Amino acid sequence: NFPRDSWVNIPGSGSGRINEALYRGGPQLLVKTVESITHIKIDYWVMTGFEGFQRLINDIGRVRMFIPRDVFDPTGSGARLKKGSQKLGPINLLAYVRTRHSFSTGDFARSEHQADALIAMLRKLHGEVDRSPGTLLSWIKAVQRHTRLNLDPGDLFRLGVLATQM
Repeated sequence: NFPRDSWVNIPGSGSGRINEALYRGGPQLLVKTVESITHIKIDYWVMTGFEGFQRLINDIGRVRMFIPRDVFDPTGSGARLKKGSQKLGPINLLAYVRTRHSFSTGDFARSEHQADALIAMLRKLHGEVDRSPGTLLSWIKAVQRHTRLNLDPGDLFRLGVLATQM
């Protein structure tokens, strides 16, 4: 994850903040920008907005997260969370992964929380698929409904199966 205000060269478009690549040329230009910085080829991308994220969480269900300390960010993300392990629904999980004003490390803390949420979702996927393998299809359907992605259904299924083995 890159802080959104990182100043970078955007291929064919000059310099700007990394998040400007998305606005200037869509996900494809953002991928080219990240590839030019990291020299890592990106085969697939998945993108969603705030509403899509909330709808995805609504479809897959609450996600168990450990919140390391109380989070109060009324003017930024709206987060008002107590320290400890809890299941977060769409509104609170989005607020937690968006919050940066409550932490001295700002965007870096937000990136860390986003990674923690993805790992927690992966853990949830594992548990559900272990109990009922067909659940994977429900997750894939939710991803297709609430995101934009450059994967065909076959690749999405293969990556979903791979995710359950990680």
